[in-house]
Amino acid sequence: MREKNGIEVVLELRALAPTVPVIAMSGGSRSRDLDLLGDMKLLGTVGLLQKPFSYKELMTTVAAALKSKRPPDQEPSGDP
Repeated sequence: MREKNGIEVVLELRALAPTVPVIAMSGGSRSRDLDLLGDMKLLGTVGLLQKPFSYKELMTTVAAALKSKRPPDQEPSGDP
């Protein structure tokens, strides 16, 4: 089985649980991470952590994710 990239994983997470906040994590170069952050934001992620990150950065990002509200176009409609 081939490994999936971050965008593929986020798309699968969105299909399984569309309202769950997602935080992306990357260990790539800073310039590549800025491109990734833009892509991930379009997919509805609430944050991006670049490795290595501190405990404080992790806790701040998780706290923001827990407080976040999904954009209206990504809220579940409630229709069956």
